[in-house]
Amino acid sequence: MIGAAFGLGFIIGPMIGGLLGGLGPRIPFYAAAALALLNWVYGYFVLPESLSKENRRPFEWKRANPVGSLLHLKKYPPLAD
Repeated sequence: MIGAAFGLGFIIGPMIGGLLGGLGPRIPFYAAAALALLNWVYGYFVLPESLSKENRRPFEWKRANPVGSLLHLKKYPPLAD
């Protein structure tokens, strides 16, 4: 089902963007931003948390560093090949 959703998105997305582009050059970007906002609202308010409360750990800025997560790849030398 995920593959079908991606396939439909790759077909329908440019079509909708082209149709909206006929209304103005910025309209497709506004529509994409509105869809992203709707997606966030749905995920935040509707979807339940999948991780149980006893398995969650508190947020730490130290662990939120994207460069630090890339440095952890040094532990796995086959990934560097």
